[in-house]
Amino acid sequence: MTLELDIQQLLLLGLFCAALHWLLARAEITRFAWSRAPRWLDKLLRCPACSGWWLGTALGWTRWVTPVSVCSDSWLARAGESASTGLLAIVLTPVLEALLLWGLERSAVREAEPEQGAVPACPLCAVANAPGARGPQGTCPECGALWAHSPLAP
Repeated sequence: MTLELDIQQLLLLGLFCAALHWLLARAEITRFAWSRAPRWLDKLLRCPACSGWWLGTALGWTRWVTPVSVCSDSWLARAGESASTGLLAIVLTPVLEALLLWGLERSAVREAEPEQGAVPACPLCAVANAPGARGPQGTCPECGALWAHSPLAP
């Protein structure tokens, strides 16, 4: 009997489990499903290591991802592969999910909130709208556009 560890499959396992856990337990797109989960399932879904075990074991049993392979077709060897894949997923899922969350947080598009007392700028030429800087009838002195907050603006 030969035991092999495939690093590419190990990386795939971690990425699959982290992404699947995120989709199943925390993503906004699947909120309709996980927000209605019973309490026992909600506790399981909130724990990335617990979910990693179940996801990893399922992926190992179906042999979609096999970081640990045993050169044998016996039922016991398949159960061992599945359990070892689940154990690896316990470690990899929280780590790679933390990396996923960090990347999502860093790449999130945020609207800048205007500072208190900040002077709004013209939307076309970005000239600051100082209190006395408006042109005739609420237009921009530089480009002639109507100011967004002008009572004459559409």
